[in-house]
Amino acid sequence: MDNEVILSTVIEVVELYAEGQATVTPDIALLETGVIDSLNMLQIVIELERRLKMRIGAVDLVYDDFYSPRQLADAITRLASH
Repeated sequence: MDNEVILSTVIEVVELYAEGQATVTPDIALLETGVIDSLNMLQIVIELERRLKMRIGAVDLVYDDFYSPRQLADAITRLASH
């Protein structure tokens, strides 16, 4: 799966849960700036699984993968390539 497609999907999904209507860019610090919170992380993973038609296990992603949309997309791209 292409990383740019995954990044675009990640941004779309994060925008659904963005707190305070923040503008979601590829490199925005999601948790640090309060764009999302820890509760949103699970919701985002579930929606990404649905949209990307892939399974993302509980141990497949770590807290640091949610630093930015780009970092999350990179982690998912690595999962998709295995």
